[in-house]
Amino acid sequence: MKKQLLFILMILLPMVANAHDIAVKNVDGVTIYYNYINNRTELAVTYRDTSKGEYTGNVIIPEEVTFMSATRKVTSISNDAFNKCSNLTSITIPNSVTSIGNSAFSECSSLTSITIPNSVTSIESRAFNKCSSLTSITIGSSVTSIGRFAFNGCTGLSSLNMLCEVIGTWLTGQLALKSITEIILGEGVRIIKENAFKGCTNIKSIDIGSTVTSIESRAFSGTDKLTEVICRATTVPETDRTAFENSYPNYATLHVPAICQTAYKEAAPWAEFKEIVAIIQDIPDDAEQCATPTISYQNGKLTFESITEGVEYQYQITDDDIKTGVGSELSLNATYHISVYATKNGYKNSDIATATLCWIDQKPAAEGITDAVANVPANAVLIQSVGGILSVSGVPVGTAIGVYDLSGKMTGYVKTTSKTTVIATSLRSGEIGVLKIGDKSVKYMVQ
Repeated sequence: MKKQLLFILMILLPMVANAHDIAVKNVDGVTIYYNYINNRTELAVTYRDTSKGEYTGNVIIPEEVTFMSATRKVTSISNDAFNKCSNLTSITIPNSVTSIGNSAFSECSSLTSITIPNSVTSIESRAFNKCSSLTSITIGSSVTSIGRFAFNGCTGLSSLNMLCEVIGTWLTGQLALKSITEIILGEGVRIIKENAFKGCTNIKSIDIGSTVTSIESRAFSGTDKLTEVICRATTVPETDRTAFENSYPNYATLHVPAICQTAYKEAAPWAEFKEIVAIIQDIPDDAEQCATPTISYQNGKLTFESITEGVEYQYQITDDDIKTGVGSELSLNATYHISVYATKNGYKNSDIATATLCWIDQKPAAEGITDAVANVPANAVLIQSVGGILSVSGVPVGTAIGVYDLSGKMTGYVKTTSKTTVIATSLRSGEIGVLKIGDKSVKYMVQ
């Protein structure tokens, strides 16, 4: 009988399988357990045997692991990998990981913040369930799906930083946002879909990055505690009129780039905000200011240059010919008004440089449209100013240029002798002048 029992145990023993395939220490000496996946070409983080909760303190997951002379990338965090690790205080997820499994960090009650890298595309259901100490989340740019109850029970969550290109209803349906007070939609976010943050009643502050181009219906509807919105886009995003429905923007302040304050004030629903103010950078008073950029135009391209190295340019261009209406004919001006300033971390923004770009007909009688293609022989003319001194580039040599104030009084005159012509006028900064270049008149505000 004893021999028979021993034989049965020997048969059963190989059937008891480990939850992990290999165990390897990371750079800090912490043992991390892995399973082979994708035909043993990659690794997924898992837990030890059938027990859970053994990971503690700060755990850094490496991007790749070498075991038995073979190196493999870590591309996944498996279901339950860190489940019930109540003493886990921080986790570093490498840029090689593309998925976070079901309940991967469920009940990690000491975890206070999480950054999900740009490589991750999916976060499965209950991934961070009952992480009660979690206060902030950063979700990378590649996430396209978040499973049900992924952040259920994260009662301390107050800050959400998102970098996904498109933020849709897949988010709000699955993410517990009731406790969120601050949302940051960083650089890379392009579209905020309808109902994306509808009913997030505790949101007080929304920071929208400069890359956003579209905000759809009721995206922020019902965020009735809203006090501040920052929109960094220099071109006003195409925004549905219901985007802030029942959010009482008339009690909130909107912060926008200084270069486009007027554009926001004239656009719905942004015009409904209590006040619209320029974004103020948190820069020391003694910080160096970026040099004001120059504007040039050649071969169909506008170019901005600043002598301050490493700057970025924030610009706005408006077009006199963007029109809708009725009737059988309308006049076209082909005129663009350009504003630009230079910005750089640690520096004050430069002053705003402005210019007007228009086209002067070379042969008006030769204009026409043939086979739906416009033929307009014209010279591109760029007009800039410093005080009452105007600089006009692109006018053919020998062309007369007159400058007038709005009453029709001439304040300057010259006949061009070179590619760029400088005209001294009596116009002052802020005044609007009219330049008559040949047979064409162009309005220009003096800087």
